[in-house]
Amino acid sequence: MAEGSENHLYDFCIFYQEQEKQDRDVAIAILKYLEEIEHKPLYGYIEERDAMPGQTCINNMDNVITNSRLIIVILSQAALECNWFELKLHASLTHRLNSNLCNTVIPVYTGHFKTLPPSLITIDGIYYDADKQSRFWKKLQQLF
Repeated sequence: MAEGSENHLYDFCIFYQEQEKQDRDVAIAILKYLEEIEHKPLYGYIEERDAMPGQTCINNMDNVITNSRLIIVILSQAALECNWFELKLHASLTHRLNSNLCNTVIPVYTGHFKTLPPSLITIDGIYYDADKQSRFWKKLQQLF
């Protein structure tokens, strides 16, 4: 686990629109990269791998939000149009506000948007770039 995460089960979790292949590919790439950092491997949560069997979707979501140091949300147009993803995003943002935690929800944009939901306007995000030498991966690693 990363420094300062002794009260968390996960260093990070990733929320994305599960039915969107590009979003899933981005989420898996980020998960693998962060869990394989040589000098400081991290432990992440992704629903398809880590959801607790027998728990309701809402309970799983609440547990992972509470037990994650950072929440990475993969934002695409498809994700912004999905009600379930919107619920995860708003639950993450609400937890951030209620816990007085700054910089705990990290939007990762997979494209450019004409308008963002009002809840995201004041949160700095990063733009995804698949090139492993790009600034995206350096910024991602600096979060920890």
